[in-house]
Amino acid sequence: ENVVLRDSIPSGTTFVAGSVTVGGVTQPNANPANGINLGTIPNNTQRIVTFQVRITSFPNPNPILNRAMVSYQFRPFVGSPPITSTSSSNTVQTTVNQATISMQKSVDLQTTTLNDVLTYTVTVTNNGNVAANNVIFVDSIPAGTTFVPNSVTVNGVARPGANPAS
Repeated sequence: ENVVLRDSIPSGTTFVAGSVTVGGVTQPNANPANGINLGTIPNNTQRIVTFQVRITSFPNPNPILNRAMVSYQFRPFVGSPPITSTSSSNTVQTTVNQATISMQKSVDLQTTTLNDVLTYTVTVTNNGNVAANNVIFVDSIPAGTTFVPNSVTVNGVARPGANPAS
């Protein structure tokens, strides 16, 4: 008796209002973070509760972990005072797909003289779990230097006309 389900909404998500159902019946004002009163659940029966959350930001750490808690009372025998107890669900996890770009830049000469040519190498790495689309690389040309036209390569393939400063 007095069964109440609580589920803290995970960080990086927001509860979708009006999404709670209990036994397939919509509970428009229910919110699992506030507790959902399930009343009495007779022995050998169940209540199925569903609700939705919306991903609003990339979780840190990823994946999102979530579990529900339930508090309830029971009487070991008729006429006895109620005993209060709690139970936890298993923890479920959802990985949020994210492209995570990092870059490492190096130069071939640490010291130089006038009119030497410096070769910069930039390694762009996606450490995420999905492809990064429409990646645009921009790199300012240092003061005191001039960009060498047609010197850009990507994975060893010449990119005529490419200029990292634009």
